[in-house]
Amino acid sequence: MLVIHRLGTEGDIRIIDMTGRTDPRMDIDIGMLARMPEEPIDTQKMIEVLGKAVEHANVSLRKEATRARLAEASMKLAIWFEGHVSGFANADELMVERRKQLTEVVTTREELLGPNHIETVRALWSLSCDTSRPGDEVDRLREEAFRRLERSGNPADGELLEDFAWHAGRLFKKLDIEAAATWYRYVGDALSTVYQHEGAEFVQEIGLAWEVFQFMPRPTDITANYVNEQAERMMNLDGPQLLEGWAVRRGAYGLLPGTDDVPKTGLLPLNAEEKYAFETFFAICIDYSMDCPGDPRLLTALSVAEYLLEKPFKALNTVQRAVAARSDAGLPPSYVNMAVLAMAQFQTGQIDEAKAELGRLRELMEPVDGFTESRAYASTFYEAAEKLIEGSSSGDGTDDASGEVADDSAIEPPPSP
Repeated sequence: MLVIHRLGTEGDIRIIDMTGRTDPRMDIDIGMLARMPEEPIDTQKMIEVLGKAVEHANVSLRKEATRARLAEASMKLAIWFEGHVSGFANADELMVERRKQLTEVVTTREELLGPNHIETVRALWSLSCDTSRPGDEVDRLREEAFRRLERSGNPADGELLEDFAWHAGRLFKKLDIEAAATWYRYVGDALSTVYQHEGAEFVQEIGLAWEVFQFMPRPTDITANYVNEQAERMMNLDGPQLLEGWAVRRGAYGLLPGTDDVPKTGLLPLNAEEKYAFETFFAICIDYSMDCPGDPRLLTALSVAEYLLEKPFKALNTVQRAVAARSDAGLPPSYVNMAVLAMAQFQTGQIDEAKAELGRLRELMEPVDGFTESRAYASTFYEAAEKLIEGSSSGDGTDDASGEVADDSAIEPPPSP
């Protein structure tokens, strides 16, 4: 219960509670009461004005409380992020507490901003970066974050687009091909819009195409047309193209392009983990070939895997099929195909043919203006072929003292996992 006192003729009004103390919080719109006639007082009007004052005060109070809670949530997120990038151990008690706070950030933003607000989506994505979570939980949280953004009707901004691209690359590296294709489509869908807001340097900096397209031009070469083309390519990625990209990217790291002690095979011996990765990759390619027989991109991927698994006869047969398939499809020559063909020919004793193929590849690999495919991963294959064929001590392509070449053509592919 409130008692309103009006003092004198100056319109001085105070609102006093039941204990007789003046309530300083109720001074909002009191001037309206002061302007009321001194006698008689319209009680109904007084109640309406007072009600509006109380309502306005409550709204202001709620806004301030909301701002304070959101500010606190943002601070917690910043503290979590600092610990995340600093690499605190998962078992660290402080980091455990910060993860708990991150969950509270998500809950707070869901309550105050809504589950589909972009700031809520960012917090949910950050929660998925908790390294103590299993891979399936990470994927589930990130898919949920994307679905929420989709329901909001808003496109990803630069920050989220970069997160999407990294996640697509993560799936790509671990050979989750279908999921990777899905996330690259998400990236492609938002790429043009982000380019308009962030510019070419942002697109170049995050290197969206590195995991798939083998090259990324300088910022000065990134135009709206280029970005639109990249976006369209990402939107239309399929399994064979991703598998070809994986084989070229990982294959480049399995070759030795320029050291003095390159083995005659032209290969850096694969460790157990790498060998398992390529055997798994090879089995996936075999599965895809059932649905896409004769796909030139898939044949290129298979030939790279066979070569790195030290099966030169099988690699030779497969890469020859890849070359023919590209020609039949009206596609330009593949630098990777030519390099694998030359190396496989050399290792199977076809020395003259290998040297001739290397010469043709060298002509195509001449430096060109700009940063193109010929200067990226494909150049590693070219350098490995050049070192193998022109830097071999014996020059006969044999691998042992007997001078015989082991025929691997009868070797069966590893079983599908």
